[in-house]
Amino acid sequence: MKKYLALFLGFSMLLYAQTPMLSVTKTQKLYTIQLFSVKNLPRAKALVQKLPEPLAKDTTISRLGDFYVGEYGKAASGKSLGKTVSLIRKNYFHDAFVKSRSTKKKYSEMTPHSKESDNGYTLDRAKKIKLEIEADNAFKKGDISHAVTIYEFLASRAAPKNGKVLTNLFYLYGLQGNWTNAKRLMKKSHNLDALLYAYTLGALHSLRKNEIEHIIPFARLDRSGRLMLVLGLFFERDNRLQEAFRWYSAGYTINPADPYVAYAYARILDMTGRKKEAVRIYEHILRIPFAKKNLQKYAQLRLRQLGRMK
Repeated sequence: MKKYLALFLGFSMLLYAQTPMLSVTKTQKLYTIQLFSVKNLPRAKALVQKLPEPLAKDTTISRLGDFYVGEYGKAASGKSLGKTVSLIRKNYFHDAFVKSRSTKKKYSEMTPHSKESDNGYTLDRAKKIKLEIEADNAFKKGDISHAVTIYEFLASRAAPKNGKVLTNLFYLYGLQGNWTNAKRLMKKSHNLDALLYAYTLGALHSLRKNEIEHIIPFARLDRSGRLMLVLGLFFERDNRLQEAFRWYSAGYTINPADPYVAYAYARILDMTGRKKEAVRIYEHILRIPFAKKNLQKYAQLRLRQLGRMK
């Protein structure tokens, strides 16, 4: 049964833009360490002032939409900042990370003691599309930090109605294990269960087991069963089948009409020796009209193996 686990790791990837990529002006990149992201400028300045003088001297505060981002240092290579970011995480900001940044700024930069200024950046439809494409390309190239920076900017400018921006951003936060920023943005959307699902899925794909500790208290908000499904996958991967069973069962109780939730529940019943119950759910999957053919194929295969189909 474990060979079918991979099925789940592919079906639920968030869909990024599939339209033809528009050309994006190439600019020189440099790398920096993002220390923090806050909405209040005095708070940002206070955080910098608490740093030792050598570190504070090379730290700048950038205005990115509604956020003030503290960044330390600049380098032509992200790898060269690896040891520095480790020290910063250990001693000052545990969520610090290396990110790439274009030398053609999209936001204003200031020293910790300069006056607040607005960059006057207006986000029309064309600019929004271009930025989404740039974020998509960065993600595909593995430059997660750059994609996050763009989506954070879009999230600060776009209303909560733009579900795709927030959902993609939460998936990337999950990949990074950046719960601090995710929690700060949760209030921007009414579709909180979708954001939690996206975050948890990202954490699953990057094998960040500890992240589920943040998610479990919010599991009661799940209305689709998909969040329960991903929580179950975490425990199944850790070979904790009884806990996986609890989450798969809860997801099926919430939404038995979802074929993937149903299949997860059937599998765990099957794997824990509840064959008769598993057969009932496998047969149920075959009756769900919008279930994907490959999913029904796996259900049919298992039913044949159990002697219930010819």
